[in-house]
Amino acid sequence: MNESRNRSVDAFHEAMGEATSLHIAGRYDDVLQLRIGANEALTGKLFTLDPAEAQGVVGNLSDPKLESVVAGNYRNIGATYERLGMDEYAQEAMTVARTLHTNLAKQGNPTGPEIHREIAADEFYLGAFALKAAMAVELNSRGHSEAERRELGASALSFMHASQASFETARQLDASEEAIPHQYELNGTRRFSMAESLYGDRSKGWKLGVRALKWAQFSEPHREANERKRAITKAKIGALGALGINLFARMPGFRTAALKATQRLL
Repeated sequence: MNESRNRSVDAFHEAMGEATSLHIAGRYDDVLQLRIGANEALTGKLFTLDPAEAQGVVGNLSDPKLESVVAGNYRNIGATYERLGMDEYAQEAMTVARTLHTNLAKQGNPTGPEIHREIAADEFYLGAFALKAAMAVELNSRGHSEAERRELGASALSFMHASQASFETARQLDASEEAIPHQYELNGTRRFSMAESLYGDRSKGWKLGVRALKWAQFSEPHREANERKRAITKAKIGALGALGINLFARMPGFRTAALKATQRLL
């Protein structure tokens, strides 16, 4: 039984490696099918985007580490849906990932900072979807009320604030106390800045943008030199963009420019 499970786990990780290569090549339809198929092979159940059903399926694995791996794959599936322009499905997949990771954290297994960083990543992606929706409503106000825009903006901020709190919990649990920020938090900080600049506290948004710029130098520290250089450049551009959005958001008549810039950089 253990040998069979080990083979399934090895096949899952092999599929994830292949999916990464296909993602880099831009073959997102193939990536989606590969990731969904890997979930089904590992769990022995059909793929579902219903959080309660997914919890039942993943819970049958009886191994918190595998449950966390599958939950992380749900987030990757969400990212692939987004690449395919299927934001509704992407949001549903991210919601499942957050549900699975949160339940694992409540069970206290696995312990440590890792599970809270996973939750934080789920939350900032959900915040990004809410932010996209809020901006779309604002840029195309016909048929939408101001109350709807405010509700979506508040939802984006709520997810972003929850993500920051989860990262803080992870830091408190991290015995290593590394000065270098985790890649997940580095990726999230510019998004936190944009959300605050557009729908929250602009002063806080500026501070978060400055933090993202300072942290850019730490992007992808374990990659090869050329890849790391590109990652640092991308992180710096994103951080500078967040600071520019903050300035536009403060200037009368530049609100639309701030929204459109955020759509490009988010």
